[in-house]
Amino acid sequence: ARVTELGCGSKPVKVDRLLNWDHSNDSTRLVKLLRLALDTSEEGNWTSRSKQVAADIGRVAGHDPDGVKRNAQEVFLKGTVQSVVL
Repeated sequence: ARVTELGCGSKPVKVDRLLNWDHSNDSTRLVKLLRLALDTSEEGNWTSRSKQVAADIGRVAGHDPDGVKRNAQEVFLKGTVQSVVL
């Protein structure tokens, strides 16, 4: 669902519905989604939007592009400095 909110892809589709026929496109739903994913003809398409989101994340992430360092730091803090004793 987050992919849709960011404009980088479709709404979620159940796997068993990917092969359903889409009469408006004269193909399966899967083919329709693949065409949309690969289409670079229009501004604001999934490909260009994905590149924008990746660049935004890259600027914020700095030297921790995958977030592993930040995650490890938070786990450490929650288990030591900010730990809760029951």
